[in-house]
Amino acid sequence: MCSSKNPAIYRMVLRYVNPSSEPIIGVITITPDNPSETEQDFEVQFKPSREPTLVTVSKPPSSIPSPLVMNPGRWSVSIKNQKSLFVDYFVFIPDAYYEATKLVEKVDAPCEIGNKGLCRHFRYPNLTQFDVVHGEGGYLSDGENREALREYFTNAQQLNELNKQEIPLLNNNQREVHLDLRITKPGRHVLLVNYLTPTSDRGATTVNVETSSQRGRDKGSATLYACPYTMICRQAVLDRQGRVGVFHFDTNFISLNLKVQTPCILLLTFVKCSSQAKEDSNIALESVVAIPFEQWSLDYQEPKTACVRKDGKCVQANFLTPPDSKKVEFEQGNEQRVAKVLPRLFDNSTRVIYLDHNDSMIDITGKVPYPGHYVFVVHYFQPDHPEFNMDVLIHNGQVYEAKLPVQHCPSNSGCRSIVKQQDGNTPFYLTENFVFTLKEPNRRGVWVDYLLVIPAEQFTDRILREEPIDHTGRFINQCGKNHFYVDNTTDSMYLPYVNTICLNVRVGGADNKCACERRRMKANEERKIDEDERTDNSTCARERIRID
Repeated sequence: MCSSKNPAIYRMVLRYVNPSSEPIIGVITITPDNPSETEQDFEVQFKPSREPTLVTVSKPPSSIPSPLVMNPGRWSVSIKNQKSLFVDYFVFIPDAYYEATKLVEKVDAPCEIGNKGLCRHFRYPNLTQFDVVHGEGGYLSDGENREALREYFTNAQQLNELNKQEIPLLNNNQREVHLDLRITKPGRHVLLVNYLTPTSDRGATTVNVETSSQRGRDKGSATLYACPYTMICRQAVLDRQGRVGVFHFDTNFISLNLKVQTPCILLLTFVKCSSQAKEDSNIALESVVAIPFEQWSLDYQEPKTACVRKDGKCVQANFLTPPDSKKVEFEQGNEQRVAKVLPRLFDNSTRVIYLDHNDSMIDITGKVPYPGHYVFVVHYFQPDHPEFNMDVLIHNGQVYEAKLPVQHCPSNSGCRSIVKQQDGNTPFYLTENFVFTLKEPNRRGVWVDYLLVIPAEQFTDRILREEPIDHTGRFINQCGKNHFYVDNTTDSMYLPYVNTICLNVRVGGADNKCACERRRMKANEERKIDEDERTDNSTCARERIRID
């Protein structure tokens, strides 16, 4: 007898030995204690077997599993047949397990060099429009003389992953590097240091930065944290107050000196500083970029997701789409404007429209099924710039002026953003037909894919975010081969799922116990299976009996 706390649809799997030479047809009867419930009968075929074998209950000759509906309560199970048969145990598998409805994973860990598991790869906004000096153009200075750099970062695996050649090092053997930076237009600038570190380094190094121009010298510093990732890291140079430093350059030619800060010890009456850098300092200096202060944004040093990687390759992200939403492709009626130059896309067949200052506006039309309040969500690609707003006009008998926040989005699956009215509200009242106008006003570029028009009552913030990685298909293919029997060869990534679902713990969001009665053994023996227990016997009712 078994008890259930939550209603569910189950499959029944039996482990048996049929010593005869012919198949045996058995009849399984599941009888409820509750008289208002219905007794259920199922046939199952036990094929000849010399070794213990698993079978899922399905009416012969079909191989389609028979669904068993079990509501809360106690149920008795009996097996009848006409020939000798050995049954070891049977198990009820809930639909939450065999359909793998809970087998999703939110991936947050950044990708590190050499990581072949699931991880998240990041990118920064583009810097090619700004003045830059690369580390390989640096030199050592001995008074009036310039000397070639001697210390370089040479880890082939990291350099190949990042598509870089040799990069000069800042370390104890090469404490400082001099660079000559040419500025297109004098004025106020923010300096951004691009760098990486060996995968074995996990500490932080402070680098002092000194600039020289006709006006004089300015000083700042940058704390460079470990960067073993699949991207080159960035850090802005700060002033003495710890704010983003603003350097006033009065000429086009700037001398830079980057020097590893030496560790200091506070003694009783004075501070004593070492003449050497930290022993573990290893900063590979890729470049220094000067960004005009008026164009500076913190987005330039805050990476955004480019994709989730598996085995070193990007996998496609998926987004939730409400069932009653209306999807309007931006190329609809604008086929002649489909972009030929594309951003990084997972699916290169995706048709998008590119908007910039040369072609800044697009109109699309649509129709809603019934009057009411709707929200507008735009799916887009924006890998190059910090966040900006786009102008929106919505015509539907009346005219709405709105804006679309467009965050930096290097994702190869795109991003979503919700249209907002001037007061910040997101619902728009629509009667039937509408015209949606999108304009890029900031001399920046964005690829737009489609528009979702969603009934306001169906909108949630989850729609704007990519869904967790779904392992359902892989789990069913691997674990469903042998009637969902799980042994020590099962991929370890599924074990937490097996422990919580297969063993009837927290099925449907509630704590269940698998209450079992063993006939011909100790009666009413109850076994509570803990979430963290590792086992390969997912049994609700387990018994070893011979049926004659």
